[in-house]
Amino acid sequence: MKLTSFFQKLYVEVHICVIKYESTVKVKAHILKNNEILDKFEKTFTSASISSEVISYVESFKAESPYFYISTIDYSTDSYAIASCKKSKVDPSKRSICIDKNFLSLIDFQNLKNIQKDFLPFGLDFVFSPFSILYNAYKVKLNTTLCIYVMIDEINLSVMIYDKAKLVTSATLVLVDEASEAIKEIVEPLSLDFDLDTLDENIHLDDIDELDDLDEIDNLSDDIENLDDIDDLDEFSDKDDSDENNNTQNDEIGDLSSFSKDFTRFTLIQEYLHNFYTKSGNEFIENIYLLDTFGVGSDLKRYLEDELFLHVTQTRIDLADELIKMSIEEIA
Repeated sequence: MKLTSFFQKLYVEVHICVIKYESTVKVKAHILKNNEILDKFEKTFTSASISSEVISYVESFKAESPYFYISTIDYSTDSYAIASCKKSKVDPSKRSICIDKNFLSLIDFQNLKNIQKDFLPFGLDFVFSPFSILYNAYKVKLNTTLCIYVMIDEINLSVMIYDKAKLVTSATLVLVDEASEAIKEIVEPLSLDFDLDTLDENIHLDDIDELDDLDEIDNLSDDIENLDDIDDLDEFSDKDDSDENNNTQNDEIGDLSSFSKDFTRFTLIQEYLHNFYTKSGNEFIENIYLLDTFGVGSDLKRYLEDELFLHVTQTRIDLADELIKMSIEEIA
C-alpha cells in the first residue's frame, strides 16, 4: 500500500468525465499532482454516442498516466432514492449505494450494464447518481422544514423532498419526445411516517414540439461589383435586410424552444407536487431549490413563483466539474 502511494506521487493523476447528452458528448479532464490541479481540458462532440473522435480524445489523456479515472452520471429514467440504507429493502433488480448514511440511491441493474457497455472502448470507474449530486449541493439546508429540491439536466428532473433532514420521497421526471397530455401517476403511495419501501417513480410529460428550423438564406458574396450601380446597391441592401430578419427569427425560435421546455419542466413539477399533496396530505411546501446543470431560462423560476407561490432558490453548477470533484474524493 505504501509502495502504491510512493508511485502515485511520481505520476500525475488524471480524472476524466464523459457526459452523454441527446445530441452531444462532453468530455472534461483534470490533470492533478499531489492534489493540485495542473491543467484542465474540455471538448464537446456533436454525436449522440461514444464516437471514434470521443474515444481518441479520452485515450490521449489515458496516455498521460497509469493513474486515470473515468466517471459519468446515471441518466436512467427510472433512478430514485429511498430513505434508508438497509439494502434488504432494495429490489433485487436494482443496484444501490448508501449516501452519507442518509439514503440509498438506486439504479436498475440492466441500465447500469447498458452504461458500462457504452463505455467499453475506454472503461468506466464511477457512475454517479444525480441524487447524490443534488444532496451534496444542498445538504446544509436539509435540516429545515419541508422543501423540494430539483436537479435539472437536458431531459430529466431529479426530485427529492426533504423534511427536517429526512428524505420523504424522490423521483425522476422525464421530458419525452412524442406529444401527449397524459402524465404518469406516482407508482407508490406516500405516507407521513416516512416508512417507505422502494418508491420507483417516473413521471413522463411529453415535450412540446419545437418549431421547424428556418432555412438559411444564401451567403452574401464577398465580392460586390459595380457599386455605383443603384440596382446592385438595392439588391445588396435587400439581402442584408433579409439576413438580419432571418437572424432575428432564429433568435425568436431559440427563445420559443427555451420557453416550451421551461413550461414543460414547470408542468412536471406542478403535477408532481399535486400528486404529493394528494397522496400524503402533507403541509404546503414553500421553498424549492433548483440545481441547474444545463442552463434553463428565466421562465421556469417565474412560473414557479407566480403559479405555485414558491420561493425559488436557483443555483448554476458545472456538472462535469462536480463529477470530477466527486471522482477525486472517491480516490482520496
